[in-house]
Parts: sequence; structure tokens; C-alpha cells
Amino acid sequence: MPLDSHVLEEFYDSRIGQVARRLISRRLRARWQNLAGQRLLGFGHATPYLRSFAETERALAAMPEAQGALPWGASGRVQTALVDEQALPFPDASFDCLLVVHGL
Repeated sequence: MPLDSHVLEEFYDSRIGQVARRLISRRLRARWQNLAGQRLLGFGHATPYLRSFAETERALAAMPEAQGALPWGASGRVQTALVDEQALPFPDASFDCLLVVHGL
């Protein structure tokens, strides 16, 4: 059973959630040092980590229906979509990188 987006957001707002986000973000940055010009899809509840990749051309948070979606992003480059995890609504080659967090 997937966790609700509000529960996950509360976790990442907590002290231990902030520590987890920082540690995991460092590991992600070590793997993806520069995503300038790339299109990044975060599936699940990936928004705490998508913030680390401000240089992307586009970052989209695709949140599964069962989990629920929360608004994310303030500029035209970042967005949230509520999606059916069995039929993602994106054409092939829409994204260069995929980050799955709380999505399996």
C-alpha cells in the first residue's frame, strides 16, 4: 500500500526527514553531477530530491493516483502531475533521466 503524499511530506518536513533528504541528495549529486539541459522525471514522491537539480531544462513530479499529488514548483520549469502508474501519459523519449522515490 503506497504512503499518502501528505504523510511523506510531513516526514520530509521533520528533522530526520531533512537529514535523510540531505544525505540522499548528496549521493544523487555524486551520480548526476550536472543535468543542465536535461529533462528529469521524478516518479512517486520525488519532490524533495528534484529541488537539487535546478539546472535541468525541465523537472516533472509524476505522483501516482493512489498516493495523491501535492503542488510543487514555482517556475515554468517545474510541475506536478497526478498519473496512473500503469499507464504513464508521456511519449517515448520525453525525459532523459528518471528518479523513482516512494514509487515502487
